[in-house]
Amino acid sequence: MKITKQLLKEMIQKEMANPISENASSSLGHMSKYERIMNMLQKAPYKSIAIMSGQNPMASSSTASNPEAVEIRNDRLKKSLESRITEEGMKFERIGGNFYGLDEQSVLIYNPNQEPTPEGHYNFLHKVAALNREFQQWGFVGGERITDPGNSSMVFTLYKIDYSVDDPRAYAPHGQHPATGVVHDDAAMQNMGGDYSYDPTSGKKFGISLKEQMAEQIKNLQEMVKKTNSTLEKRRLRHVIQELLDIQRGR
Repeated sequence: MKITKQLLKEMIQKEMANPISENASSSLGHMSKYERIMNMLQKAPYKSIAIMSGQNPMASSSTASNPEAVEIRNDRLKKSLESRITEEGMKFERIGGNFYGLDEQSVLIYNPNQEPTPEGHYNFLHKVAALNREFQQWGFVGGERITDPGNSSMVFTLYKIDYSVDDPRAYAPHGQHPATGVVHDDAAMQNMGGDYSYDPTSGKKFGISLKEQMAEQIKNLQEMVKKTNSTLEKRRLRHVIQELLDIQRGR
């Protein structure tokens, strides 16, 4: 096949439109596990990610009288969740978490083949929410890349499953400030208490501050509105800004 200037241009445009290429995915494989985790959280190579666990349904182990039975059940739930994630066509990194005093094995879920569109993100969330309901989990953290691939960042939202409705899509953002773009690395977590996640291989911690304000992120998006010449992109960015402002105001 002869490579003409026009064909080369089309190939480059196609590659730029799909930031989650095989090359991008394989490059993560050369990092340590902790580096891969932090890259996904901070650099946003994927449109959507989520953090959840299949263990300790509705924090049940906090009242369990038989620790050995809980350990056996949690091991079974871990394997079952990982199998279900694969069945749904998604991938995961194993992580650990300590929430409300319970230590559990969790997963960071992503899909390198997902369409990088709002519809693709919503379909991803629906799958994760359905898994939470299946494994009787309180909720999960969902992340969405909201900026262009060259200047990527994630917004993370805490979602709560609504068990009063028998509908796999019955879930919604939880709390007065359920979203954030702030991710703390291991060094920052050394000076912070409370809940945290960690890489089980290295033991290094990380945390997503879902209670922090998002003024800096809104400011960055406003600058992007000024710089882009695309009317559609301006409209999309302004919609995201308004959503973040509403979250800040507790609407």
